[in-house]
Amino acid sequence: MDIQESNRKIALFMGYRKMTTDEQMKWLGMSGEHSLNRFKEFCLNHPENVPLFIKDDPTTPLYDDFISYHNSWDWLMLVVEKINKRDWVTIYCDECKIHALNSGEFEDIVVIKEGGKLIETVYEAVVKYIELGLKF
Repeated sequence: MDIQESNRKIALFMGYRKMTTDEQMKWLGMSGEHSLNRFKEFCLNHPENVPLFIKDDPTTPLYDDFISYHNSWDWLMLVVEKINKRDWVTIYCDECKIHALNSGEFEDIVVIKEGGKLIETVYEAVVKYIELGLKF
């Protein structure tokens, strides 16, 4: 599982959207005749400093290095709460299960990692759920 790509999927699920090139350039203060070339060069040399996602508030973009769904309970539990509004999430010991409230809508997602970190177990289940592409 590619953590960066999975975090991006979760960000989209949580209501963020990808920033357009124009929005990224504006955020970085790049404008003018040669700004697109400067922006492309900046992206190649400093990809960690290029904002990727934005929500309703344009003053708080997300950067790949900042997205922390995979290692922060503060971030991940917001996702679990959103899923729990539609379906049923159970977290216990070393396992996470996500059940469909509408019977038969999808097979239960069950992730068990004996002896592993619980946050990794929940993260994997959340990513599997998001990849189902259910409508909210």
